[in-house]
Amino acid sequence: MFGLEINWFGEQPYAWTSIIIVTIWWIIGLNMVIYVAALGGIDSSIIESAQIDGAGWGRRIIHIYIPLIKFPLLFTILSATTSQFNIYGQPLMLTKGGPTESTFVLIMYIRNLAFGSGKPIAGIASAMAVILGVVIGIFSVAQMIVLIKLQDE
Repeated sequence: MFGLEINWFGEQPYAWTSIIIVTIWWIIGLNMVIYVAALGGIDSSIIESAQIDGAGWGRRIIHIYIPLIKFPLLFTILSATTSQFNIYGQPLMLTKGGPTESTFVLIMYIRNLAFGSGKPIAGIASAMAVILGVVIGIFSVAQMIVLIKLQDE
């Protein structure tokens, strides 16, 4: 492609680049549906009155659109962050662990401990999964508190 001989799935940093591109493409669809629905629910009279009062494009975004769609924004930011902690399918399907397992993620490691070849260590794998769940929960609550405080200002 474009005269370049790049192994996008077998060399670093290209393997991670391809995973990031696919993940962004994967997330953007659902978030776009949520944002289009949220923006469609804004009463047009609010936007018209802001235009009549002289609010420019930037002011309308900051002072009208963002405050009126703060709950969809909060939901999409939290769900995208949580899904990135649980990324598994993209590295598995695209690179199968990548060059010298350089694209192995934590969920892949937990799965290999629990069900991998050799002697499975299910206790350690389940403990790691529980700790990951607690970390995701703490991170999500902290992120929600920060986002709600930022939106209340």
